[in-house]
Amino acid sequence: MAAKPLVLKKQKAKRPSRAKIFSASAEVYVTELPFHLNENFTYGIPDELLPKVKIGTKVKVPFKDIEKIGYIRRIDQKEAHARPIFDIKENIGIPESHINFLLATAERYGTNLDSILKFVKTGPLSQVEPSSKRFRPRFQFSKDLVFEDLVEEIEVSFGRTLVIAPTDRELAHIKREIGLHLDSEEKCIFGLRSAIMQHFADLENIFIFDEFSEHYRERKSPYWHTRDVAILRSRFEPIKLKFISALPSMELFQYSRRRIIDIPKPDFRSHKNQIAYLPNSYYETVKAGLRQGSVLVSVATKDLVLAIICRKCRGALKCECGGKFQFDSSNKLTCVICSTLNSQWRCPICSSHEVVELRSGASRLKDQFRKIFPRTPIYLSTAEKPIEKVPKGSIVIATPGMEPQEKYSAIVFLDSEFRVNAPYLRAEEQTRIQIYSLLRFLEKDGSFYVDLAPNHPLIQSLLKRSPLIDMERELKEREHLGLPPIWNLTKISNGSTFQIAESIQQLLSGARIQFVNSNKSLLVRTKELDTAILMKELILAQKFLSLKQLNLLKIEREPLDI
Repeated sequence: MAAKPLVLKKQKAKRPSRAKIFSASAEVYVTELPFHLNENFTYGIPDELLPKVKIGTKVKVPFKDIEKIGYIRRIDQKEAHARPIFDIKENIGIPESHINFLLATAERYGTNLDSILKFVKTGPLSQVEPSSKRFRPRFQFSKDLVFEDLVEEIEVSFGRTLVIAPTDRELAHIKREIGLHLDSEEKCIFGLRSAIMQHFADLENIFIFDEFSEHYRERKSPYWHTRDVAILRSRFEPIKLKFISALPSMELFQYSRRRIIDIPKPDFRSHKNQIAYLPNSYYETVKAGLRQGSVLVSVATKDLVLAIICRKCRGALKCECGGKFQFDSSNKLTCVICSTLNSQWRCPICSSHEVVELRSGASRLKDQFRKIFPRTPIYLSTAEKPIEKVPKGSIVIATPGMEPQEKYSAIVFLDSEFRVNAPYLRAEEQTRIQIYSLLRFLEKDGSFYVDLAPNHPLIQSLLKRSPLIDMERELKEREHLGLPPIWNLTKISNGSTFQIAESIQQLLSGARIQFVNSNKSLLVRTKELDTAILMKELILAQKFLSLKQLNLLKIEREPLDI
């Protein structure tokens, strides 16, 4: 006899749920419904629950024959004929202003409120007084950061401060530094990226460290970014938002040009350290550093990875769309953005057709150092095995973000050519930030070595003590190529790409559209105003697909894999 198929049991509403007349009703956002039902529904408020009702309260309601969780969005004291609210979680929920912020976040990423609520924890429903007061976000260079001053800013605030870091390791370090000077632990909340989504009573400040980190990008749909969500939140709530890092990301740099965020003029002239570069050898920098203390050697990665550059002029291999080239499985040059194959590539600078492969990996470097410095303790600090303290007179080889946070007599920054030319959009930006992040670990009379030629823009910015000049250059280059942050990139897949492309082009004539991944995906480039229109249209498309019970589109703003 064939086995009976499994049947899922429905969770039926056990309480009376027929519609009747109520003296008051509520508009309730019901969760976990199909995309096209992303709206509020009217429910009657039983008399015994009326004293507990507040906007934002978490409730249980019937939907068809199933109990669902919802949040009260509006209360109407007029008589209504509706099905009843079953239960109210008194003083538990999400305040109205915070839900409005979450709705704006959902619209920004072309999705519904449900997909944002999965990152939010409900809590005590504190009374939030409406306020029109808003504060412009600020940026602070970490070289100017004094934790005593930061703690004083926390202490003099009337409300609480949320501190966000990209990783547990960095959060623990910041928490320890702040804790040394903080009188009241209740004044401060510490969290990782999803903390930006949470509601906290009496929140006055948000401090975000190292906002350029890739750890701030959510890996699950709808792929939001802590930085952009934080700026959006500051538009809905009277919160003082501050970003703290070695350098601003290109996004924050662009926001400062549009007066969305305040970035002070940096003064790097106090960095009087000796800067060494090619053709000088880094061995001399290491030797000099060991005579005074310990030495940090920064490498790109622990494992072997690959980048490609022009053999003659050492320039990056770039496609017409702005993407970099890499070798595919058949050893052909392929653009990382548009997947274009280019077997006849020629360098636009020197016309050479020869390329060279750059390889990077820390494992062999440790063995090389043991042969060169046989009597020197050598340590390897990676994500798998981080090191917190380094004895004086030793060498530590570290991957990005895994450097022991202490002072060094010398810092050697290797694999620079590889890092700058790695096959993804933000390679140069990340390399610049990594260099300036390490400078804060260098002793005042220490030496800093970078294995790049003196005419490279990164070396020039170090010698001139002016990184923002280099950032201006890159910003103009990205604008010319149609890349973020001047242009927004939206990757759309899991649908009829040709039909979607035709609809977008009719709607937004200024949009640039490319087919990628063998026409399985679309890459749409738009300016900010057009991006907002695009997201609204994609939400309508998702509702249509949901109504027809078809697969929803996969939508990514600023995808990571480019």
